[in-house]
Amino acid sequence: MKPEVSITIVCYNDKGLLKNALESIRDARISLPYEVIVLDNKSANQEDIMHMLSEEYPEVNVIREDTNTGFTRGVNTCARHSRGEFVFNMNPDVVVRSGQLEALVEFLKENSDVGLVGPKLLNFDHTLQGSAFRFTTPQVALYRRTPLGRVPFARKRIQAFLLDDGWKWDTERDVDWILGAAVMYRRSVAEYLGYLDEDMFLYFSDIDFAWRLWEAGYRVVYYPGAVLYHYYHRASGGMISPGKLFSFVFRKHVVDATIFFKKHLRKSNPRLKFKNQTL
Repeated sequence: MKPEVSITIVCYNDKGLLKNALESIRDARISLPYEVIVLDNKSANQEDIMHMLSEEYPEVNVIREDTNTGFTRGVNTCARHSRGEFVFNMNPDVVVRSGQLEALVEFLKENSDVGLVGPKLLNFDHTLQGSAFRFTTPQVALYRRTPLGRVPFARKRIQAFLLDDGWKWDTERDVDWILGAAVMYRRSVAEYLGYLDEDMFLYFSDIDFAWRLWEAGYRVVYYPGAVLYHYYHRASGGMISPGKLFSFVFRKHVVDATIFFKKHLRKSNPRLKFKNQTL
């Protein structure tokens, strides 16, 4: 039977988290026809991961990379191998709950103008995890990584970026972009747009994808009618420090940000042109 939804996971050195994610998919007893595609991006323990998948999860479609091709390309490779009408891409540190993927699929079926939808995300202590944002700017990126962010005008810009405007995150809302850790989109739309921009190795490709969705006339929606759990640890987050400046992840973050800003910095927010929306 052809799957209705394809669950795609890109794994890199996350054997324990991957196992937890796959167990949660099984436990959710998803009522729709679905497939699971896991791509391992040349993990240090790749052989162990391959053995675990073949022995414990034979139903999973496995893609094994011989080099680390980057998160963005990994997501695209999974999507290109998928057969479902809808693609749900999740990080290995996401836990699926019963009925939640079905809710996302139903939402997309009922809203043909939506290209991508994201659920409410919770931390494992059940507190809210902000997962939707305004499009970032170089100034906001600087404020969030330096002491400048403590200055009142900078703090206001950061609050705007985080949608910290009194909204309680319990109502559906059109947003600029959604954290790529757990999103569902139409495979046909991804094919139309050419998938994620692989020039961005690890970061900003989810922001860029949302930008291009809005440009193409598709909405990006935060939908709290579906709730998932996510262990969120940003390797590139926090204040800039001398040690972090030399890390591989931080360098990739800077390079990917530069590519994104070169593409879009001189453009106006495409969401604001869509039915005269305000946010």
